[in-house]
Amino acid sequence: EELAEIVASGAVAKEMEAAAQAWIAATAGVPFFAMKAITNLLDEAAASEEQFPANLAVATQALAVQVERLVALLGQTA
Repeated sequence: EELAEIVASGAVAKEMEAAAQAWIAATAGVPFFAMKAITNLLDEAAASEEQFPANLAVATQALAVQVERLVALLGQTA
């Protein structure tokens, strides 16, 4: 049922961990921002526990590139 909702919405990812942190921050009136990389792909045949170690290096490298871009953008607005 959940997968059908995700597909119907057009979403390409399901985020769970930062959503809880964002809710707590919002409840406390604290600004919150998250950047994440995806390691487990829904349309892959491999099980989640196999995907994570296989994709971790690629995902963290991609995230590092995006964090550097964000820092550069924030530096331009300061």
